Amino acid sequence: MAGMRWGDVSSKKIFLDFISPVIPYGKRGGEFMTRATLRAFHRSLRDRRKKLGMSLDVLAVRSGLSRATVVRIVSGKHTSVSILNVAALAEALGVAVELRPTEQGVNLEFTPTAVEDFVEKQAHYQAKRLVGMVQGTMGLEAQALDAATASKLVDKTRRKLANSSWKKLWYE
Repeated sequence: MAGMRWGDVSSKKIFLDFISPVIPYGKRGGEFMTRATLRAFHRSLRDRRKKLGMSLDVLAVRSGLSRATVVRIVSGKHTSVSILNVAALAEALGVAVELRPTEQGVNLEFTPTAVEDFVEKQAHYQAKRLVGMVQGTMGLEAQALDAATASKLVDKTRRKLANSSWKKLWYE
């Protein structure tokens, strides 16, 4: 979805007009987005969320948005979307968002991390967190693991998490 335009930076909104067959970004025009392109954008967000096995509730927590806002954005029913909400949602799904100024306004660029890489990163984070909790408990009992053993345990846990249901990865 690279290269989507947003015409009016000061409004901090992407306006979506469902009456017209062409949907302008920004109050004052700028580049235009067809209904088909808009549907493809919403579909790509929904498909990525499903590939990751991320529930709407988890996506809402990870993005810092309400569940209702997430549902409206992902379903395409949101008629005025804050650029900050789009960025938060995209980043929660492992998609980097960049605003690049152009002569016509601002170019909004989306760069997705490969699903497998994003899952590996999350699995590593969760594995470190779990092993850290075990280390803390064992340390209280004077049974803490040495660094090499803890590292092996993190790696083993990461592999196990990445190869199991991805739904478990997203909960904190």
